[in-house]
Amino acid sequence: MFAKPFHVKSQTVLKGSDRKRIRATILSQSPSFTNEILNEIIPQKADVQQAKVLLHNGDSAVLLLTAKQPVFFLLGSTYYPTVYTLWNYPESLNIFFTWQPVISKLYGGADLMLPGVVIKGELTPDTLAHVRAGSAVAVAAVGNRAALAVGETCMSGDSMYKAGMKGKGVLVRHFFGDQLWALGSKVSPPQINELLPATSSPDTLADAAENIHIDSIGAAENTAAVMESADTTALESKPLEEMPSEEPARATDVAGDFERLDENAKLYKCFLFALKKKVKVPQLPMLTSAFFRDCIQACCPPGTSIDIKKTSYKKLLPFLLEMKKEGLLDVKETAKGVHSVTEINVSHNEVQEFRPWKLPLVEEAKPDSSQEYVYSPPEIIELLAVNAQTLPLFSRLGMSKGDTLSQSEMRALITGYVKEKALLHPENKQLVTLDEVLTTAVVTKKDGFVEYLKWNILFERLTNALGTVYRVSYPNGYSEVKKGKPPPINVVVETRTGNKKVTLINNLDKFGIEAKEVAKELRSGKACNTSIQESQAGVQLLAQGNHSSFIYKLLKEKYKIPIKFMKIPT
Repeated sequence: MFAKPFHVKSQTVLKGSDRKRIRATILSQSPSFTNEILNEIIPQKADVQQAKVLLHNGDSAVLLLTAKQPVFFLLGSTYYPTVYTLWNYPESLNIFFTWQPVISKLYGGADLMLPGVVIKGELTPDTLAHVRAGSAVAVAAVGNRAALAVGETCMSGDSMYKAGMKGKGVLVRHFFGDQLWALGSKVSPPQINELLPATSSPDTLADAAENIHIDSIGAAENTAAVMESADTTALESKPLEEMPSEEPARATDVAGDFERLDENAKLYKCFLFALKKKVKVPQLPMLTSAFFRDCIQACCPPGTSIDIKKTSYKKLLPFLLEMKKEGLLDVKETAKGVHSVTEINVSHNEVQEFRPWKLPLVEEAKPDSSQEYVYSPPEIIELLAVNAQTLPLFSRLGMSKGDTLSQSEMRALITGYVKEKALLHPENKQLVTLDEVLTTAVVTKKDGFVEYLKWNILFERLTNALGTVYRVSYPNGYSEVKKGKPPPINVVVETRTGNKKVTLINNLDKFGIEAKEVAKELRSGKACNTSIQESQAGVQLLAQGNHSSFIYKLLKEKYKIPIKFMKIPT
């Protein structure tokens, strides 16, 4: 379902009543998700958003995101957990195990066939009796309970048994590596041991290997996976600070120990981890927001995170100032209201004595210096959004608050509504009779009583009444809807000390343009010095001299930016 890029139609923050309703629905569909678990996944006060998306096949879906991490998705009337959720709560769904080569086929868009399902022990009528038709299930590889796919059962467990484990078993809805996974933190699956006895005697391992019902193909691979799983289950879990550096802990052990810490301890340990392993001196100075996002949060074990609001500091800056007093780093105000980490002290005793846990390796594509930078401009479309004022009207047209539509779509919907309700003036077809719903949307108290409006005035008033948003669609298939009008690329020429001119270029990043590439063009084309600064407002490129004409031509001809999205002095 999410193998190809999808379009986000609207994205809104969930109200408390909606969160309660959704938790109740999920609990009725999947009782393994207890109230306590659902309150953690969809908390009452944290940032939980609902995104309505249009899939590549034309179907609609609803995504639930907690702190920008997708946790559930709704298809039809069924809520499915994402792989991120199942990695934290692996017992929440029934799991169908299969071989790794079969998993690779699922990644290619195939569904799970019953002959590929691995059954432990002898297959009896009771083996799959708990499986209901049309229920959400997880799919995992033998040897690791971490879900690699989520889907819907095609038949009940009783029907699977009667069919002799032949036919289609699970319709795959979402898998590790698809576009829904890419919307989140993009972490790799953890190692979650299978539920085998926590002993590693030869007899136990032999029994475990024999009790798996397998086909002849892949038997050796399965036995090795079970041996490894049973052996790793026998390891005792140790606290983070006691974990020997020469034998790093499994991701699940570390995550469990990490979650048992209070929020202050989590923050401090990840801070030390970041100083020791993540931050490099050439990266400094670094904005404190980037330091927290890219360094501290990145050191959390898979499936975990830090909520700075739950610490005693409440905000990041007081914590960093406390660390500054301890001599661990230096923080300075580089601009009004903007703080940056300017120095770190990796020789501090606390950093030297800290023993970090093992994080999953993330392979990054190595840039090919031989290839020329190729820019593909994003598509920016100005849209209208249904708001509280216009909801009574557009809800009758099948839309919800936050849904977006273009000018032409709005005109078509209103034209259809007027014709359906027979609101055209009987003698003058240029006039529309305002019913109660249209009046609520387009007439204000200052207007008094208005009985008729011309078509063009009606459309103009509706355009002003609807919210203004714009959609940015990037070449990689990702799109997002933002409030307001799209910010133009703003070029300002200023005079500095000694009557020297400088050109400041803002909002390049809003159009997916690499500031360093524009800087390279300026250095080669105008032989000037350049510098790039990051702030809370975005990325700013500074070039010495007045180069507004050069920038205008560069943006128009090479980057194909429409003139209406450029604000450049002539």
